[in-house]
Amino acid sequence: MTNRGTIEFQSLNKSYGIRISFENILYIEKLCAMSLPNETGGILIGQYSSDCKWAEITNITKPPVGSIQRRGSFTRSGKMLLPLLDSFWKKGQYYIGEWHFHPYSSPFPSATDLQTMHSLSEEEYLHCPEPILIIVGGKPSAWAYHVSVFASGRQVILFQT
Repeated sequence: MTNRGTIEFQSLNKSYGIRISFENILYIEKLCAMSLPNETGGILIGQYSSDCKWAEITNITKPPVGSIQRRGSFTRSGKMLLPLLDSFWKKGQYYIGEWHFHPYSSPFPSATDLQTMHSLSEEEYLHCPEPILIIVGGKPSAWAYHVSVFASGRQVILFQT
């Protein structure tokens, strides 16, 4: 069920789902438009439902200082990542994944995107064995989204409900 002002994405078997506010979607789109023609991205911060089937994305970060933004690639910097995550952790909010932009292209993950997410799922300092990836593709007049979670070494695609 979608709450007013919230978009939901869920796996076909309903074992995984995310909620993200329209406000956060608009913020991602603004960051994407500002980065054109380059790729961009950042971190998803949020919390989990008591049954751990839903993640609520509460905060979106812009690209950290030191990130590399190019036409065909984005490398997120880790600078200041731990202090940022610690500040959210104290508020009961956690690293839950990444967002990324493919300008003028499809939102489907590249081989590099897939490998990065599998690597992030194994990073102990993130405490996130099932990270979420939101990829935005397209352009300001025609945004497209691909949402997935990386669980047990496999990608599970989430669909807008």
